[in-house]
Amino acid sequence: MRRQGRSRAFAANHFSKKGISDFILRFSNLLNFDFHIRLAHLLANRFADTLKIRKYEKHSMFDDFSKLYEEVCAATKCLHDWKACHPHYQRVLDYIHAHPGERSQIAKILSRSFNICLLQFLMPTLRWPEIRIAAEERMKDGGNHFHDGDLKELLEIYAEK
Repeated sequence: MRRQGRSRAFAANHFSKKGISDFILRFSNLLNFDFHIRLAHLLANRFADTLKIRKYEKHSMFDDFSKLYEEVCAATKCLHDWKACHPHYQRVLDYIHAHPGERSQIAKILSRSFNICLLQFLMPTLRWPEIRIAAEERMKDGGNHFHDGDLKELLEIYAEK
């Protein structure tokens, strides 16, 4: 009986999701699987759930924003009417107003993915300099100039007072 208790404690301490992922990655590299990263994460999650040793992770509001952002982008992807997008974009603006402490993380997501229509909706209210800088960099990057008109409109928002 005592030995079984020790093995569970050992498993709880040494077989975290990261430890399991690392082990599976090393093993799959030896076998040269192309899909080893997805397999490692899938198996790590399944294994941790099975043993019920998943460590308590802090639930981040940042994860909530990422999920909301993906939902809004998916919902507005095929919408061609600006007004039809407004209720979805308003959800993002409401979230940003409700979580001011996450500004730096939210700004990173918005400037990396750069959904121009969403930014044109958000920035008249927010006027974040991080987004202005990202828009200016995109104008000067020497790449695809398809969105230059939209970027100019976004930058004009900052010129208005």
